[in-house]
This record gives sequence, structure tokens and C-alpha cells, in this order.
Amino acid sequence: MTQLRSELAKQKEEEKKQLEVILSREVSEADVKVVAEALDVEEAAAKRLLQEHKGDVTAVLREAVHLPQKKG
Repeated sequence: MTQLRSELAKQKEEEKKQLEVILSREVSEADVKVVAEALDVEEAAAKRLLQEHKGDVTAVLREAVHLPQKKG
């Protein structure tokens, strides 16, 4: 049981670090507005999506319409 708790704590810490990395990514305000308008979401949600996709507007929009990601 102790090992399980330790593993869960370690996993939570790793997820927290990954989230910090995602949220620290800079994204263009113009891109935020494009995504917000295209997906009809608030700018905060659009910014988060862009941060998760490393600022790639095309990747965000492709995911939104369930198209496969471009290879390469």
C-alpha cells in the first residue's frame, strides 16, 4: 500500500510538472483570437488549447474537427 501511495504521489508530481510546462508556453494573441472565434470558445480556453499544442493553430483546429494530425 505504501508503494502504491508513493507511485501515485510521484505520478501526480509529474503531471503537475507537465502542466507547468504547458502553461508556460507563450502563444500569439492573434492566434488565440483566431482559435476562439473559429471554435466559438472563450479566449482563455483557446489559449490553453494552443499551449497544449505548442502554439500550432492548425493542430488545434484539426483536432476540433477530428481530423488526423499531419504527419512529419
